[in-house]
Amino acid sequence: MRQTEVDDAGEAIRLVNSGDYVVMLPPLLSENDGMIKCSVVSDGTTPLDWHARLKKNFQIGYNAGLVLSDNRVQSFIPTNGIATTVVILKGKLFRRKDRTFNNVKEFATERNMLTPNAEISCLLRENLTNDEIIAMGLRTIIIMHEPLMAPHVFGNNTYFSPYYLDICVDSAEHGGYLSDRKADDNNPLSDDCGFAFIMQS
Repeated sequence: MRQTEVDDAGEAIRLVNSGDYVVMLPPLLSENDGMIKCSVVSDGTTPLDWHARLKKNFQIGYNAGLVLSDNRVQSFIPTNGIATTVVILKGKLFRRKDRTFNNVKEFATERNMLTPNAEISCLLRENLTNDEIIAMGLRTIIIMHEPLMAPHVFGNNTYFSPYYLDICVDSAEHGGYLSDRKADDNNPLSDDCGFAFIMQS
């Protein structure tokens, strides 16, 4: 009613139903030259609490679960009440042979983008639906934080491998995934991947 500037609810409904008034919602996402911006606000949730919170609505990949459940993780630092502008670089910005983590990070650095805190992965997973990710032309968004070390026990020894957290669409429509991507350039990255950085304020 505020938007239509009428005092009668029935008249507001009539205006919308007849097409005389078109409701305009502010976009969650904005895109410019293959770079998509969105905003998230932190709420102090710890990695372990994120694990419990996200698994209610999403699938959690094996290594992502190890990272969130391991209290030795040092580069996932919970913050509270911090608003962050995230920039997602679309994979199509890069030729296939140039679509490597090193090249993506170099591209972002040249444009004064910053390395995100790993908590951005959980905030994005909770805030972006599968449909919104698909609407970007993406299936996966890799959060380009400092690689997190997932622990693996083999016999009496524990080994650690570096991973990025990512959010991805689940074709089975199980709510989508918070998953993981090994932090190396040995595996090709598809053009439906996005890469999340922080916009410098």
